[in-house]
Parts: sequence; structure tokens; C-alpha cells
Amino acid sequence: MLEPADLRAAALLDSQVQERLPTVERATAPIYRDEPSRPIPSGSAVMLRIDDHRFALTAAHVADNSASFPLYIGSSTRPVRLSGTKIATKLNPGQRREDDPLDVAVIHLDGETTRYLRDDEFIDVSQIDAGPLPEDEIFLVAGYPGTRRRDIPTKATLEVTLYPFLACSRPRAAYARVR
Repeated sequence: MLEPADLRAAALLDSQVQERLPTVERATAPIYRDEPSRPIPSGSAVMLRIDDHRFALTAAHVADNSASFPLYIGSSTRPVRLSGTKIATKLNPGQRREDDPLDVAVIHLDGETTRYLRDDEFIDVSQIDAGPLPEDEIFLVAGYPGTRRRDIPTKATLEVTLYPFLACSRPRAAYARVR
């Protein structure tokens, strides 16, 4: 049984998550790769607006799929072909993406993609705090893990669910490796 102080802390944390979740959900989109038999969930992207430019921030291993399959963003109205200029973390010779410690890609979306996406599906760069995180700051990350998809063959439907994850910043010393 949780102590009353723990219950109050959990209730406060839950209220903070519930307050932020609609914004995170609105700007987080599932990415699918288009295979001949059906779309396959491939990852997630955070949709970002900087002035008149639109970007999808995703994992480099997700963006790398575009070399083999067309990728689509799940928008609020329909799947939209993901096209634009991709910039991803560089791999050293002989390095595999699984060994990439950053695994980050940014796709500068072209007009053919953005014309089908609503402006409210993006967060503005002003909503991002790029400064150092204070210690013990709680923040919310969300995504559409491909391992959590559900195929419904009778309805020819693929269901994906947004999974929120909580994280807490710590001082750099907390991450020091023990030798």
C-alpha cells in the first residue's frame, strides 16, 4: 500500500501528464512503411514547425526504411506520403545503425507532404525548451511502438496506440559509469 505522500505525488504527476498529453499526442505521428501486402508500423515522428518550414523528427533507423519502402505519416485525416530532405546521424565505416548512439533523423518535409497535413498537427519551435534540464525535472515522451500494433483482419484495419513514457532528468554525475 502506498503512503499518503506517495499517493499525493502520484496524483500530482498524473495531473501534469494529463495536462501535457493532448499536445504531445497531437504532434506525434505514427510512421508506416508501405509493403505490398499491407502497411507496417515502422516508428514515430514528432512534427515540428519552424517559421514556414515543417519537419518530422524520428529515429534514423526509421528514416532509413525509406530506401527500401515508401513511408507514410499517419495524419489526423489520412496516411500521407513522407517525402522531403532527410538528414540523419552519420555512420562510421563498418558501423551499423544498431550501433548508432544517437539514432536521430530530421526530414524537412516537402510541399507534397505538407499540403495534406493540418497546421495544428505540428508543434512550434517556441514550444520547445532547448536549455539544459533542471535536475529532477519530469518530462513526457510518446511514440507508436511497432511491437504494440494490432491487426484486425476482419475489418482490414491496423490499430496503433500512442504510448506515453515518463522520464526524469538527473545530474550528469548520476549517469557516470561505475568502474
